[in-house]
This record gives sequence, structure tokens and C-alpha cells, in this order.
Amino acid sequence: MPSLLDFDSGEEQSTNECPSPLSKRPRLASPTSSDASSEDTVPVEVAHATDGYDPEVPAEEDAAIRAAQAAARERPVPAVSAAITFGTVGRSACAHGDGGCASTCSGGGGGEGAVPVSAPPAVPFPTHLPLLPTSTKGRAVGKYRTNAAKRNGYTPQVVYWNGNRSLPACWKGNCTHVPTFGVKGAARPTRCGKKGCREDGMVNLKQKMCETCGEHVATFGVKGAARPTRCGKKGCREDGMVNLVNKMCETCGEHQPTFGVKGAERPTRCGAEECREDGMVNLKHKMCETCGEHRPTFGVKGAKRPTRCGKKECREDGMVDLVNKMCETCGEHQPTFGVKGAARPTRCGKKGCREDGMVDLANKMCETCGEHQPTFGVKGAARPTRCGKKGCREDGMVDLANKMCETCGEHQPTFGFKGAERPTRCNAEGCREDGMVDLKSKMCACDNGLARYEDTDGNLRSLCYGCAIAEGTHPERVTGASYEACRFFCLLKRMAPKTHGYVPHVHWDKPSGEWNGYQEVEGLVEGRKIRPDGFLPDPSGATKGTVYLFHGNRWHGYPPGHPKHGGEQVFRSARTGIERHVKNADLYTKTEADSQAYRAAGYKVVEMWEHDFKEVEKQNGLLKSKLKERAPPYVF
Repeated sequence: MPSLLDFDSGEEQSTNECPSPLSKRPRLASPTSSDASSEDTVPVEVAHATDGYDPEVPAEEDAAIRAAQAAARERPVPAVSAAITFGTVGRSACAHGDGGCASTCSGGGGGEGAVPVSAPPAVPFPTHLPLLPTSTKGRAVGKYRTNAAKRNGYTPQVVYWNGNRSLPACWKGNCTHVPTFGVKGAARPTRCGKKGCREDGMVNLKQKMCETCGEHVATFGVKGAARPTRCGKKGCREDGMVNLVNKMCETCGEHQPTFGVKGAERPTRCGAEECREDGMVNLKHKMCETCGEHRPTFGVKGAKRPTRCGKKECREDGMVDLVNKMCETCGEHQPTFGVKGAARPTRCGKKGCREDGMVDLANKMCETCGEHQPTFGVKGAARPTRCGKKGCREDGMVDLANKMCETCGEHQPTFGFKGAERPTRCNAEGCREDGMVDLKSKMCACDNGLARYEDTDGNLRSLCYGCAIAEGTHPERVTGASYEACRFFCLLKRMAPKTHGYVPHVHWDKPSGEWNGYQEVEGLVEGRKIRPDGFLPDPSGATKGTVYLFHGNRWHGYPPGHPKHGGEQVFRSARTGIERHVKNADLYTKTEADSQAYRAAGYKVVEMWEHDFKEVEKQNGLLKSKLKERAPPYVF
């Protein structure tokens, strides 16, 4: 008689695994068996659940077994769990599907005839899974078990049939991943690496783990060793160990190589300057075709890949940035503006590129005007919501973007105790404490004043007022003389020699360190004691002459439209120490009245404001635009 075979391996099936409650079972009928009778065979769907066969079963007991099996088939069978099968339920579906079978699925569970199962191993084998059928025809996609056989080391296994082939599967629930973890010392892994599958204390049996922590794959070892023994954590690897798994830099042995000789197949050195040699190029990343040092971002418009870097000498005319999205109008700058509510910006911030109504989509803007970046918000808020304009910020809002004075909370701090890292108080007398010094401004080497003046070598903001006078780089203050006005007239002579030429003024000679002694002209306007900074008579007689006025903001205020027009100046009496607060608007009104008096008297007026002159010094081309010329109301 043919023996009952394992459906997967073809070897004789073990009789001691999950014995049936019916200890004596008929054999499986073989289609080719000549000595099999119709009386001692059972259908395949019943026989596949049996684990053994005893040929010496009495006929009476054999009939009783067949009757019990027929009764079992008539009882309802619970639905198969999705954790077991993943396709059409075939003939090999588990009848319980709850993972708690204590015996072979025979439809009846335990009973008086059940043979107790032997003590389970450290990880119980899922005996509730159906055996893997021998034939692939009709085999449902899902998890199965195989019996002990020679091909699997006489150890039952769990496999997953994906419709084409059987693969080792995790023993946990419905997980179908390949197992890599198991109990330390076990011959084969039983669980995959997922946290929900592997149990505490399990180790990776597929890969060599670190000898120190036992948690990570070993990649480091002694140089020249055959296999790594430690992982890359600093607390695990020892000094002098190198990465044996990944090819490392030939010089330092610590970083992966990216540089090599041009044309070489593989890099040998890392990017550190002390490791790579002269002439080596980056072989891992495509570099600029011109310099070969930077990654390319620019290329011909419409090209698939960039070929040049962003340096002017590398990229050619007409090339555009292919890596970063650029402005749709100019194609030169990254876009930040777009239609309100759009997902991405399309135009840059240049006036000729952005359209009317577009807003800054890249930077968070003020909730009120939507034009400026917000810096003010409610005290304690995480982010600012309003800009610094009076019409935008609300009462009680403070500057959240910039650190403010700890006392008033309105001005940026500049004063603090000597040696402190950061200032905490503003310049107001009620805010700063005694002994505090200006930490924002650079101090002179003498430690007696702020470094606001240049030294003999031309270094700006190097000397205080006293040291600058002593070294001859700045004139001593003289009543009626202005060093800023002197610089203005000298610049006017250089930039407008034909229209204005040399204008007599109070001039300071830097080589000698002395003023020239020029006396300002008096009595130009009858009944008013006002003197211009410079005066040129008109040879043609069309006017009485040209009056030149330099308006220092300290004494003349600020014109309307300037942010400081609504502020004030503080004047302290040197004799009494009494402070006097004067509004900038009032100072401007007096200055404008003097200018109108010159014009009414028949003089042409040329004016320059101090704050405009500072911009002119930075960029000489602004002189004509900042110079204000006003003719008299009538010509004599």
C-alpha cells in the first residue's frame, strides 16, 4: 500500500505532529493505487487533515471513524480568517482560523480521543495553518505550513504562496514578510523585523549583528579583517576600526569616496581637502563643464539637464536656471510673487516682472496691508502678524521679530553692562541703568567714546571724537562750521564743475587740520539775520545770486514724507543742563521759511538735506536727483 505523503516535500508525513482526536484514520486514496478499495478510502478534502495512518485498524473501528468524519462534515465550519488565506478559499483552508488550534483541523476540536500536544518551543509553531497542498492547481494565495522533511532540515516551516512560488513567511498572524528575527541561538528565524511581529529578546539571525549592542548590523571591524564585528555607533566601534562593508576613502578611511582622477571608473577619495589630490573631480555627481568644481544648475532653455554652474564666468549668455523655478518674466530670479491664493509664485519682486495685485507668496506678509513682512504681534504670540506701519499694527502690539528693550519694550536695545554678550536696554534715560555702555556701537581703543571717525589709515569707525582730533582725521567743532557741509561742497565741485563749480564755504583742510577761516555772507535778506552756507553772485544779473544751503537734520529737522518727520530732537543746555524737546516738524517749518525768504529776496536756492547726502556719498550718481534747486518767484 502507498504511504501517506507530505503534500509539499513528498517525504513520509510525521505521525506525531498535531494528532487528530481520531487516533486511527484511513489512508489517502491514490488515483494510481491498484490495491485501494472504495471501502477504506476517504475523499481528499477529509484525508488532507489527517497526519498519519495505521494499517492495522479493525474493520469495526474503521467504520466508526468514517461515521465520525461524516458527522463532522455535516456540522457548520467557522469562516476562514483573512489572516490565513488571501484568495478563494480552497480545499486547504483552515477550519478555525483563530490561531488557537490545539490539534489538527478536523472540524471537531478536542475531545476524549485527542492526543495531547508536546511542550511548545520558545516560539509556538502555528499548527492551525493548513498544510501546503502538493498540487498548485486550485491552491489559494495565503499562508501554509509544511511538515518536517529532509529539504527543510526536518523542521516544519511556514510559507506564503503568492500564486507563483512559495516563500518563507513570518509566523505572526497574517504577516507575509520574510522572517529574519528569532530566539538567540535558534537555527532558523521565525519572525520578521516589524515591531509588532518580533518579540522582546529576539535577534537578527540572517545578518551578523554588532558584538557590543547586538541591535544593529555589523559594518565596522579591524582593518584587513574578513568580517565586521561592530556597528557604526561611536559607543560600539573601537578606535582604528574601519567600515568593511562600504568602500571608504583611501586616505582617511572614514568617509565614502566621491572624488577620483578624471575618467576613472570609481572614486577613491572623499571630499575633504586633505584627502583628495589636485586635479581630482567629483565622480559621483555631474559637475559644471567649465570649472568642474560646482554642480551645474544652468543650461540652455528647454534642455533636459543643466551643464554649467551659476558663476558668471562659467554660464553662457542666454542660459537659464534649470534646477530652480525662475521668474516667468525675466527668468533670472527665483519667483516670490503671485496671484493671491495661488499655490506657487510665478514672478520675482522686480517691478517690471510682477503684475498689479500680486502678493508675496514666499514670505508671510502683514495681515493688514499685505505688502510688508510682519514684525509686530500680540505680546507672547508665537509669530508676528502685522508690519511696523502705524496704520497696520494695533495698540499694545510689540515687535516680535527683533529683541526689544526690557524696560519700555518699544525700542531696540543698544545698552548693557560692560562685558555682557547682548544689550538689554535702549538709549532712553529712563530705560538704561547707571554703568551701562553702548554694546552695539564699536568703542574706541581709548575706551572713552564711540568709534565714529576714521583713523590715519582710512579705516572707518575706528576713533572717537577726541582721538580723531588728536590724530588730525576730523576737525574740531567750530561755531558756524560743518564738516558734513564741507564734504558736500567738495563733492559738488568734483561732480558738477560746469553748473556750480567751486562754491566758497567754511572749508577744513585735512593735511593741516585747520579751518580756512571763511566768513559766511550776512545781510542778504533785509531784516533777517540768516546766513547761507555758500553764496555765488550771478554775473548775468538775472538773479541776485545763488544761495547754497546744507540742512543738517539735527538743526533743521526732516521734510514731510520722511519717517522721522513726526519725531523730535532733544537739546541740552551746556550751562544749566536743562533739556528742551523740539519737534522735527517745527524745525522744518523754520528752515522752509528761511528758504522762502531767500527766494522772495530774488535769490536762487540750492538745497541738500543731510540724510540725502549720506545716500549720495554711497552712490555718487544720486547727486542730481537729491539736489533741490528752486528759482526765485520772479527775475530781476
